[in-house]
Amino acid sequence: MANQNPQPEVYSVVSTFAGGSAAGSTVQTTITTSQANNEEVRVYNIQVDMQAEDNDALDPLTATECDFSLTIGVGPNNVPSQSIRLRPIWCSEDKTLYFTTPILVLYQQPFTATVTCNQALTAGAGNGRTITINFNADLSIQQVACAPGSIDYPRSQLAM
Repeated sequence: MANQNPQPEVYSVVSTFAGGSAAGSTVQTTITTSQANNEEVRVYNIQVDMQAEDNDALDPLTATECDFSLTIGVGPNNVPSQSIRLRPIWCSEDKTLYFTTPILVLYQQPFTATVTCNQALTAGAGNGRTITINFNADLSIQQVACAPGSIDYPRSQLAM
């Protein structure tokens, strides 16, 4: 429940791929937003970080085997409809992808993040990857369109 309107939120997803993972292997995570029935979540951007499975830092310019993609699911749909390649975001200066319009998550809609390994990882210790994705969002109370100057809240203009 929102304590302020809007309330900033960060939802983090950590996906781990062991060394020797096959190309096409996925890790799907359902994100719990804890919103009430009159609230909505708007996701504005994602931040990406990649590390070796033993939590050693990787250099985005020289690291190999870092080809991953992200599919964001809201309700029955993928938003956007195509997967997002993560390496270009991770290699950027601020490691952030800003959406042109926020992704809207309404009450009781499943919100999922599916990370896919696009290439086979070399088997052996230290060759796995840990992908961390932060969804920067806000939680706010849904706005209701009332008739201009009307006191019959929450009747909308369409119901007149």
